[in-house]
Amino acid sequence: MATLQLYNNGMTAGKRGDNHLYAFDEDYFVECCKEINGGKAPTDLQLEQIKRAKREKAPKRGETQGWNPAVSRRMTQWLYSVGIPQLTGSGYSFTFTVKDCPSTAKEWSRLVKNLSDRLKRRGVVRYHWLTEWQSRGVPHLHGCVYFDSMITNDDIIDLWVDVARRYSPLHKSQNVKPIYDDVGWFKYLSKHAVRGVQHYQRNSDNMPKEWKGHTGRMWGKGGDWGVQKPMRFDLDDKSYCRFRRIVRAWRKSKARCEHQAIMSELLRTYQVDAYRLQQSKRNIIRARSLLKSHDRKVANVRGVNEFFGLDESIRIAVHLASYDDAIVEQL
Repeated sequence: MATLQLYNNGMTAGKRGDNHLYAFDEDYFVECCKEINGGKAPTDLQLEQIKRAKREKAPKRGETQGWNPAVSRRMTQWLYSVGIPQLTGSGYSFTFTVKDCPSTAKEWSRLVKNLSDRLKRRGVVRYHWLTEWQSRGVPHLHGCVYFDSMITNDDIIDLWVDVARRYSPLHKSQNVKPIYDDVGWFKYLSKHAVRGVQHYQRNSDNMPKEWKGHTGRMWGKGGDWGVQKPMRFDLDDKSYCRFRRIVRAWRKSKARCEHQAIMSELLRTYQVDAYRLQQSKRNIIRARSLLKSHDRKVANVRGVNEFFGLDESIRIAVHLASYDDAIVEQL
């Protein structure tokens, strides 16, 4: 059986064991070993070695070691859960940078906390932030804030420049943009919800050496976000495969439409951003290979995680349940 979760702004689906990076399910492991080894179960010694390796690999409670699949997944699921009608007030997305790198992660965490305190004193209703790294090994801060009343972009930038003045932030290097409506929130969501741990701004190779092993929190939030719990369904294997194929077809169609729009713009104006054109071609390739893996067993169970509207997600679930041989049960 597989589990399908439908959020306000996205959906996730996967079979048991797909997303458990550190947890060890002994029964599931034994079943997999039997399937691979022709019915032969692992020995007690092999089980003990696997358990020991998992204990050594798992970070201790409270320790943070940068972006990993679990951290990225929790933030993505939270972003998917935010209710759009609850996003009242004046919203702004921001990217804040510093010239000089803080010597320790604690200094950066203190800097982020001071910014949050300043925002609260200015009457912020809700905020979200995440830390990423530039290729030169210096952290920067992405996020969004909502206020009850209008506030200028420069006012928000001034807060950061004042808080981070010890690390020489340049006013012109900061970026603040208004979030006008639902479309603005979706743009913010599509940028930060789809990035994985392999993205260069989340890759540990770009992390300052002094930070490794003790990075502090990678993301945080505050205020009233109106988060709603997802709808959860159990799917049989056939329905799970059908669902994955539907999502892949949707991804391919979306990527092709975006590429055709860029090509039409190129034919009409003879001018187009080369990066956008190259990125649109890459999106088509990524969509085609959404479910692929060099390991056939992994490809058969690979989960999906997609930015998607709730209404469309429910239609897909209803469509899956319409098959005579389907098992689609809401939990």
